[in-house]
Amino acid sequence: MSTQIETPGPLEALFADVRAGRVEEVRQAIGAEPDLVHAFDPDAWCCRATLLNLATSNGDRAMIDALLDLGADINQKSDWWAGGFAPIHSVPMAHRPGLAEFLIERGATVDVHAAANHGLIERLTELLDDQPHRVNEPVGDGARPLHFAATPEVAELLIERGALLEPLDVDHGSTPAQWAARERSDVTRYLLAQGAESDPFMLVAIDDANTLGVQLELDFAVANAVLSRSVFSSPGSKAGHIYCYQLGPYSSTMLHIAAGLDRREIMTLLVDAGAGLNTTGGYDDSAALHVSAWNGHSDAVEHLVSLGAAIEQVSGPIHGNTPLGWALVNGKANVVERLLKLGAEVLPRHRTDLTSGAEGKLDFTAGTKEDFDRIAELLGGPEGGDTAVGGGP
Repeated sequence: MSTQIETPGPLEALFADVRAGRVEEVRQAIGAEPDLVHAFDPDAWCCRATLLNLATSNGDRAMIDALLDLGADINQKSDWWAGGFAPIHSVPMAHRPGLAEFLIERGATVDVHAAANHGLIERLTELLDDQPHRVNEPVGDGARPLHFAATPEVAELLIERGALLEPLDVDHGSTPAQWAARERSDVTRYLLAQGAESDPFMLVAIDDANTLGVQLELDFAVANAVLSRSVFSSPGSKAGHIYCYQLGPYSSTMLHIAAGLDRREIMTLLVDAGAGLNTTGGYDDSAALHVSAWNGHSDAVEHLVSLGAAIEQVSGPIHGNTPLGWALVNGKANVVERLLKLGAEVLPRHRTDLTSGAEGKLDFTAGTKEDFDRIAELLGGPEGGDTAVGGGP
């Protein structure tokens, strides 16, 4: 019995080429079938993104230029049921403000959401002077301008013009303060000062140990709170709360979130209040130490171990790996070195993972060839040797 492997169709292949930055392949595909330049991603998990959405999310200016030269509409929104995003709404934090300016120079329309998103106060003021009703207008995911506020000053202007303080977006059922908690903590703090509601996970994200400490004194059960669908729901869809995309998946504990964000003071608060150091949850039934290792937080890793985290704990059935393995697979040489010094054991599977990483066969890794070369030195090479620091196979 033979198993037939399906090859990607032209549309899937095109979107794969855009993600990979293969400009010439994209030129050839669209040159052969020009209408493809306006296509939407067939992968529903990608929110029916346009080719330009993806190129913008990757910060790939060469691809953006190529797509525009091929006839892409710089203002075409994704075809998402909860509301579409234009490319200018899709600029990641790491590429601001330069990429936004680049898109505007190429003809991107600056609506109230884009103005809020990129901190363009003067333009936002002009737009609201002209059309005040747009202050609460939904766009991508059904989010309002306040969900996009880049700075406290933008948030202040929107609220002065009548923005609702706690509207829920359509797709994730989340407030502006929750949307901002990970990357725009100053905005979240401002909204809280205006009366927005907080939650313990938000306090971890914005690194507010003082307020969280007060809550823990009043109710130690908060220390073992879990990011659950029943509490942090998304009534409009199965997509999940915005925290699932910014902080961690459902079933993550407070300690998982603190570990992933390198919140060491908060880790201590949680453990002192009774948080389970080795409680599993989140992705692949991992422990907080796995999460910290994956994210490259070597000091947080050592801190967790000093608090009593199990250094050899194995994650769930997807990977069945220790924190050392998680750090290795993601190319976090600094964490690998720290764990080895703390006595972590090098297992045979870690050497297999190292070989796969060096050969570029690992999915979802941030590791570069240089990272895996450094890890190989730390482990004494794929076969082991005298240069390994700490434990051995």
